[in-house]
Parts: sequence; structure tokens; C-alpha cells
Amino acid sequence: MRNMTAQNITILKITIGSASRFPRVNGDGWLLYPGAKYGIDGPLPSLRIEAIRDGLEEYELLYALKNNYKDLKTALGEEVDVSIDKMFSLLRSSLYYGTRVTAKNDTFYEARKVLFDLAKINQNTLTSIVDYYDDSYGNYVFTILAPTGTEIKANNITLSPEKNIGGYNKFTAEVKLDNDKNYFNLTATKDGKSYDYSQYIGGKVLVNNVSNASTSDFTKETVTPTATLINANTVDESLTGKLMQVDVPQSNSNSEQAFRLKGSLLNGIGEASSKVVFHLYYQGEDNLKCIFAAKYMNNPVYFDLANVNLKKGMNNIEITFEEKDWSISGNIEYLSVYLGEGNGQPARTIYLSDSVVYGK
Repeated sequence: MRNMTAQNITILKITIGSASRFPRVNGDGWLLYPGAKYGIDGPLPSLRIEAIRDGLEEYELLYALKNNYKDLKTALGEEVDVSIDKMFSLLRSSLYYGTRVTAKNDTFYEARKVLFDLAKINQNTLTSIVDYYDDSYGNYVFTILAPTGTEIKANNITLSPEKNIGGYNKFTAEVKLDNDKNYFNLTATKDGKSYDYSQYIGGKVLVNNVSNASTSDFTKETVTPTATLINANTVDESLTGKLMQVDVPQSNSNSEQAFRLKGSLLNGIGEASSKVVFHLYYQGEDNLKCIFAAKYMNNPVYFDLANVNLKKGMNNIEITFEEKDWSISGNIEYLSVYLGEGNGQPARTIYLSDSVVYGK
């Protein structure tokens, strides 16, 4: 080894005997170890260099997939939206919450297999999953493009093409989150050879119908709201079912405008849930600030869970719980809903529809 002094050799020997010679620094930054002690004529890899190798392999796969999707988009033009971003986002959501790693070892291995399968099905059959969306009620819809003559099965159901675009058939597959564990399974068969892809997309969904909510579930925080269950089509002809009309009075010059929400719309929120989506219809001014804050059973402090700007029409307000330690906080006692910015807010009316709780 170049420039290896006697002192460096001594340090290397000491490092071999202890993986943590300095406190909290595993391996002291060494990536390779001499193999002579173990009867090997050459270096031994550390876990760190194996992790670096895995990361490089994954980067190469991601880069190749992105280029393949880019080439497909160029070939098909603007007639269909082709992007790998949604599938990357779905894969990433199983590993990270924001910028924090939330996955365990087995989750990383599963995500790595998903990436390999996605690359394999794309490389061997030119099949591409170009889009997906969640309708906020636990129904995932995937869009698939595959060359003419490729058979596509989703969750063991053979799909029929919706249209042909430049030699590629477009397929749509829907997966309802109605089982304890739900997967999107895709099989592409071309020239007699089949390739599989499987992605875990979440646990069972619970829909809390607003029709089961009580008007007494809406109570005073800084102002006292009035809640009335109404037919949704009286507010917007395109809507069906029921809405809870919540009339929120003006707040005085010394307080914000806020009310409390409890009861059946919070059912199912807890340790087994990954997120909840509240459906809120609004007819007032655009970009109204709206904050959902939680009061937990075991904590007197409020925690902001969502901070959004309401638009005219139906708003889907998503609150995630991936990092929540429910054993410490306890369940949610109630939510406080704040409208507008600052004190002295004018009277407003909002409409709440169903809440949808997603299982992990």
C-alpha cells in the first residue's frame, strides 16, 4: 500500500481487533480490512463498502429506468404522460418520512427487490408503469404501457387494452385497499416469457361516513360552531351523499377562529394507521389558511398535523402518522381546526365530508 508508514500499519492492526476503537465510530471509517488474519490473500470488505456498492447498483438501475422512460416519452409524444416519478415516489414512501429513514432492514430489502423487478420487467418486455393515483378513498389506479402483443395481468386478472398509442397498448389497473395487506402485482408476458413485479401499497382503509357523525362532535375552541347535516347536492350539484355544514362565527379581536372536532370522523386513527384524509368542501375565498391541530390523551400540548391553503371546491387534507409513537402520546382526544390567519376573523362556512383512515 502506497505511503503506508509504520504508524499507519499499527493503527490498521489495532482496528482489525476492534470494530469501534473510537466511541460511536464503527470501523473508524475503514472500508477494507487485510484478509491475512482470516487466511485470505487480499482485502476483506466492510459492511460500509457493501452498502456503498448496493447504493451504486441502485443508482445505476434508477438512472437506466429514468432514461428508458424518457425514450418512451420521446417516442410517444404528448398523447400520453410518461414519467417514472410517481413510481419512484411510491417506492420512496416505503423507506422515508420526509427526510427521515423510517424503514427497517427487511423493508430496505423488499424495496430493493421491487426496484430490481421494475427494472427487469421494463428491460425484458418494455412494459412501463407510467402513472398511478389514489382517489383519497383507498382506490389506487395504475396506468401501464406495453408493446402490442404483450399480455398484461394485474393481481391475476388479464387486462384489456384501452387504446393503442404508437405501437403501445395502454392499460388501467385498479387496486382497492380492502385487505389487511394490499399489493399491486403485475405480470407481463412477451414471446412466451413472463416477468413479475409486486409492490406493497398499504393496509386496509376505513371510511368514516359523515352521515354517522353527530352535530355535537363540533364544539367550541375559541368560537362555538353550528353543525347541520345536509344533502351535498344542495351545495354543489356535482356532489352526492351528505355534507356536514359547519357555520363558524366571527372571532373577536383577541382570538383566532377555531373549533374542535371529535367523534366518529376520528374512528380508526391510532397505532395501526399510516394516514387519514379529511374531505373538506369550501366556497369562500381562495387560499384560506386552515390548520388541523391535535390534542392527544396523554399530552396537554397541541400538535399541528396539517397546514394547508383551502381552494374553492373539495379539498383533500392528508395527515400522516408514520413516525408517531402512540404508546407515549395516547390516541387523539380531539382536533382543533383553525381558519384564517390572526385574530378577528369573519364568519365562515365550511363543509366536511367523509374521513378516510389508511392502515399501515
